[in-house]
Amino acid sequence: MQRLADLVIQQERRASRAARRLHDDAGPALTGIGFQLSALGLTKEQTAEIREALEAAMTAVREVSNELHSNFVERSGLAMAVERLVDAARSRTEGKVTLDRSSPADKQ
Repeated sequence: MQRLADLVIQQERRASRAARRLHDDAGPALTGIGFQLSALGLTKEQTAEIREALEAAMTAVREVSNELHSNFVERSGLAMAVERLVDAARSRTEGKVTLDRSSPADKQ
């Protein structure tokens, strides 16, 4: 169980780093592109289409960043985080995925 707990914590840390990178790198880059649109000399219609696409991309980046940086372990506890990890594994595989909730002491 401790190995699984460590795995969940490692995944949370990776997700937090990815969320920060999305927030700190991709978000500002998309915003900068939006500011540069006026310098291109496009029609209002073209600019509006590009701005819509940028807004959609920025919204997606924000949503993914929030999902990655959810601090699920801190909010829901380790047991729920492990259950979530097992459920995700079940959905990705055709094999049987089980979670043994007993402690090593229970098996003696």
